[in-house]
Amino acid sequence: MFGMSSCAFGMEGVLEALPEAWQQECNQHLNDYLEFVAPVELAERSWLPVEHKTPAEVCVSIDRLLNAGAQINAVCGCRTPLHRVCSWKIDPFNRGSISEESVVVIVRFLLTKGADSNVPNRRGATAIFDALMSKYGAVVRVLLDHNARVNVWGVYKGRQMTPLHMAAWLGDAASADIIIQKARVDGLPLPEFVNSRGPERGGLTPLSLAKVCTRSRSDPVGVIQLLQRYGATDRVTEQELSELRERVAGQRHGV
Repeated sequence: MFGMSSCAFGMEGVLEALPEAWQQECNQHLNDYLEFVAPVELAERSWLPVEHKTPAEVCVSIDRLLNAGAQINAVCGCRTPLHRVCSWKIDPFNRGSISEESVVVIVRFLLTKGADSNVPNRRGATAIFDALMSKYGAVVRVLLDHNARVNVWGVYKGRQMTPLHMAAWLGDAASADIIIQKARVDGLPLPEFVNSRGPERGGLTPLSLAKVCTRSRSDPVGVIQLLQRYGATDRVTEQELSELRERVAGQRHGV
């Protein structure tokens, strides 16, 4: 694949001895495959005449590229392979065309091959941020099960967020809940965690971000109630909750 079939496979120490330029080329091939080829092969509704592949077959292709010299945690095109897979749903070419079950299979495979869920992209965000944006709840859980940290800051739309901030901003109560449970397991002080404020001037807390969420099919009120249960101190009135419910309902019905 990609002209690398002549590479020797399974040779001890070969990968360490690869020239840097060759290593970068291998990394670029893996990045290109995950960005342009694999999503089309997996797509349930493909717009190109490409042979459909199962997640297992895509994993075989990834494994060949790794054996040929690609690095599992290399940041290429601003992202690692794990970032790339976790962001498939928000890619404009693939949006909604790949099942979450397929993504889970490939994410698990990458993790077994040594993918580190805590490697940041060039903006400091780890793969869990992409999974949250993609609304891949099952992928978020898999990453947390593989020690993804929840007290990390990444930049999105110019604002610094933790995974909890992002889940709150998206109105994703289910993901916010499992993130808080992971924080508890990690021994983080929950009141401090749920009240953390972005380090930039005027930084917001998770609850403040939930209050401005109006996305369709979201549950910002559920997020707010969850955060309050774990010690969020931002003030929110019943009238604000009622207005928030109405705004979300309006988005849901296209009002």
